[in-house]
Parts: sequence; C-alpha cells; structure tokens
Amino acid sequence: MENLIIEQGSGKEQLLKKLSEIDSITTIDNFILNNQAGNINILRKNGRLYWKLSVDSTPLQKIRQRGKTMKSFLNALNTAEEKTFTTNFSVICYQSTLTKRNSEGNINTRWFIIDPFEPYIMEEGRCTLQTIILTFSEAEYTAMMETRLAFYDTVSEICYPIKHEALPTVARFIDCSTAFKTLDDCILGPAFLIASRIINKPRVGFLIQGIPGDKKKRVRPVLSIVGRNYQYFSHEKVMGKLLDILSNNFIFSVEKWEISSTASIAYIKLYVTGFHHILKISIGRAAGYPISVMALSRVDGVDVYLKKNTTAHTKKINFEALMDGIPEVFREYEDLWEKLKSITVKKADVQKIFDPLKKPLGKIRFSSFLETAERWEGNNGVFCMRAMCHYTGNIRLYKKEEALLHAGYFSCMENMVS
Repeated sequence: MENLIIEQGSGKEQLLKKLSEIDSITTIDNFILNNQAGNINILRKNGRLYWKLSVDSTPLQKIRQRGKTMKSFLNALNTAEEKTFTTNFSVICYQSTLTKRNSEGNINTRWFIIDPFEPYIMEEGRCTLQTIILTFSEAEYTAMMETRLAFYDTVSEICYPIKHEALPTVARFIDCSTAFKTLDDCILGPAFLIASRIINKPRVGFLIQGIPGDKKKRVRPVLSIVGRNYQYFSHEKVMGKLLDILSNNFIFSVEKWEISSTASIAYIKLYVTGFHHILKISIGRAAGYPISVMALSRVDGVDVYLKKNTTAHTKKINFEALMDGIPEVFREYEDLWEKLKSITVKKADVQKIFDPLKKPLGKIRFSSFLETAERWEGNNGVFCMRAMCHYTGNIRLYKKEEALLHAGYFSCMENMVS
C-alpha cells in the first residue's frame, strides 16, 4: 500500500510538537471476540429481585438478558447453554450516500451491516442483507470512505474504518494475504470474508489514529490490527530520548523530518568536519514497522549505510541498544576514508573490491559496472568511492536491492583497505 506523508518539515522543536499532536489522537482499542467471560449481577431491593446477565466485551459490556424474578433468572441460566448469542462486533461496507442531509448539515449514508453470526436474513427463501443508516460529519465521512470498509460496534455505535495502510494487517488477521490486493467498487466480498473469519478469533486489537479536532470520537480510523504484545509508544518521548542520548556524542540538527501513515522519521545531521553524517531515526506507527536507528554518510548526495539497530514494539525500549555502536561506526568510517586517500586501486583487485554490489545490481548491470571500474586503475580509493556512487547512485532498484546496494558501499570501502 502507498505510504502517505501526513506532515513534514525541519527542526527539532517543530518535530516534537507535531509528534505530540499525533500521539494525542493515537490509541489502542481492544475487543474480546470469543471465549468471553459472563457476568451475573443480582440486586435485592424493596423486597424485589433484579438481575442481569452480561458479557465482557472489552472495553464495553453488552447486556444479554435481564429480569425481576427468581423464576426468570433460573430459566435464563437453564437455557444459557442452548442459546447462541450474536456478537456486538459487526462488519459494515458502503452502499450509498443519501442526497438529503440532516438538519445539522451532516451526511446521511447507508451501509450493509454483516453480523458474523447472522450475515443475512432468510425471507421467503431469499437472502436479505441488513442495512443501517449512519450520519457523519465531513471529516468522518472522508475517513469512512477511504476503503469503504469498517468494523462496527453495535452497542456503542462506534465505527472503525479500515485505512489503506491497515489492509495488510487485516489480511494477515483473517489468514488471507491476497484478500485486499485490489478493491473493486463492490466490496461486499471482502466484507463477508472478514465477517466469516473473525468468528473464530479470540480477540482483536486496533491501533487507532483519531480524526484531529474530533470530540465525539464516533469514528476511529484503524491504522493497523495489532497483537496482544504490541505496545504503542509515545513518538514524542521516544524521539526526544534518542536525541538526548545522541547529544552526548555529537552536535546535531534535525535536517528533515516526515510523519507518514506508517512511521515517524527524522534525518539528523551530525556536525563533523569534512563529512556529511546522517542519523536516520524511524519510529514505526503500524504493526510490522519497528523502531530503528540507522547511521549513514553521504558521498556526493548518495547515502552510504553504515549500521542499523532495530527493536520491536514491546513493553520496554532498550534505548542504549538502539544507539549501540553508532558513534564507533562513524569513527570507523572516518578512519577508512582517510586510508582510502593513500590507497592505489589495481585492476586485478577491482572485482574483489566491488563484489558486494553484485547481488543488488544483478549480473548484467554488475558486468557493465566492472568494465567501467577497471578503467579507474591507478586512482586512489576516494576517487573510486566517488566514481562508484556516481555510477550506481541513480540506478532504479526495488527497495530490498536498493538497501543492499547502499549497505554494499561500506563493504567496498573495507575491501579496498583490507
């Protein structure tokens, strides 16, 4: 799915302020779908008995049965094993927008509502789909129409529209990775698929990014489906802590930052004479996007990847591990660069030196590159590094191969010196 940029800019204060705003509307909602615990409440008051049976469906409770006599209470217990309760957790998909708005100017819409336990009603031998009328503000309507698919809590009447970036995690959740590769105009199929698969799921967690300025919180866009061990961090606090640790070793400025639908990323420029060092901090927002710190240095505008530390979304963040070896790898790079100035590259060593580029470039591109590189014989290592970056830096590759290429530059430096 496309990674959408929400905000971007430069400067530390602006970054932390924007991250604080995003944190304030980002939460996790958890629901228990199966193996629900039942609660029995009995109250005797003024000589009368009041009772109710409810099911804990975190974070809300749905009353299943209630009564005022002991006879009805015992009858409810006796029939509990025979009765199948429906869930208050349904799937809705868009049907149409009504032309007439309500008195407040909000938009009236009609949605198919699919109860996992009763997806349709049989009437005279025909299947009838249930629909529901929902009214939204302009901002809510925009969020609901992103994929036109949503989870719906029939008790609280809260909608959980599925954002585009959440679709891969929804597909994994229902064990169908190809379910949302394409979304047609008619989305009843995906809606029925989701509803049919969540019946056997014990629980579900939503990473929510609310609508800015929305006080009612009736529409809570889903960024990702998350597991029980997923821990959402305050991006402002994590970024601030990493920058504090970095200040112990470097003078720096936030050269550029961007907040996307999947991560908060900051490019930190380190002030080291003669070098353009960058520390890239990425804090994942959706599931599958971890926290990472990458050290890199730019040669004529081309990034040379030096080291990357990563940690998953768990309850405790090891900040020291994220920064482990970062200052040292920058110093190692600086030392190698100085050594390259006194090294003369020989034609016989060219293939060995640039071998790390073979896999990302591919056989044909690499062969063509070697023919060019052999003509650099007699030049020093710095010249060859610059020439290598200039030749390969603008080649269009897939993301995986591109990452291997930029990591391979540093290995080529080490090969020249060894």
